[in-house]
Amino acid sequence: MTDNKKHPTLKSKPRLSDTDSFDKQPLPDKIGHSLKNLYNEVLAEEVPDDFLNLLRQADAATDEGEASK
Repeated sequence: MTDNKKHPTLKSKPRLSDTDSFDKQPLPDKIGHSLKNLYNEVLAEEVPDDFLNLLRQADAATDEGEASK
């Protein structure tokens, strides 16, 4: 989930006018709009520390492998 306080551009609930225009859009536009919103929410999420540590370990292992060549 996202924290809307950290990301003020994200909306917690659509406004009535947003819902009305959404209902009038063709299906491909609805799908595209929904996917774009989902993608933007994922981009706004913080990367978990465990994942960052795993990436650091992978980089270190790669660096060690290249140094031994």
